[in-house]
Amino acid sequence: MNKTFIRIAWAFMALLAISVSGYAATYLNLDPSFNFLGRKEDQIISRLLYRAPFWIHVAGGIIALTLGPFQFLAGLRKKRKHLHRTLGKIYIVAILFAGISGIPVSLMASGGWVAQSGFFFLALAWLYTTYQAYANIRQGNVTAHKEWMTRSYAVTFAAVTLRIWLGIFLASGWDFMVAYPTVAWLCWVPNLLVVEWAMRGKKVTLSSSRV
Repeated sequence: MNKTFIRIAWAFMALLAISVSGYAATYLNLDPSFNFLGRKEDQIISRLLYRAPFWIHVAGGIIALTLGPFQFLAGLRKKRKHLHRTLGKIYIVAILFAGISGIPVSLMASGGWVAQSGFFFLALAWLYTTYQAYANIRQGNVTAHKEWMTRSYAVTFAAVTLRIWLGIFLASGWDFMVAYPTVAWLCWVPNLLVVEWAMRGKKVTLSSSRV
């Protein structure tokens, strides 16, 4: 694949990730009167039992979303291995907190059981793919580590694709309560399918070049 295209794609991905992270940071409002998504203060989202895991989820997600793109830089991995490993550890810990806290948050999502189950399995997929990436590098399996970390960031990037899909649906005239349950699944399942297709295609290309 053309190196220029790869660099442009990486820059675009990083720009989207950092932009969404900046937007998500506005959710870390400690003011007890803060209305999230315009909800009334007597609803559960404003209660401390929801706010605590929500803040942890958002904070961890911001860290993972921001650091992720830099872990794919070949120069960083080869020339600054210590920095790559340090950022990787921070990424994993951030997802550990964000993923676990994301489970109770998912069960309170708007859109009923369809949206709630979508975000629930998103949290599980986030934790599972990241654990596999960690377990494989601990075993010295660098290739599998790279593949699982790619899957992990594909799930992390759901924070970006969620807003893209939701924006498209709302701009198309969909009602929020109809669009949101759809987006709860659409924001991460296609991401995993795309990276799986890309990784398999790369393996086929490498195999063919060796024949």
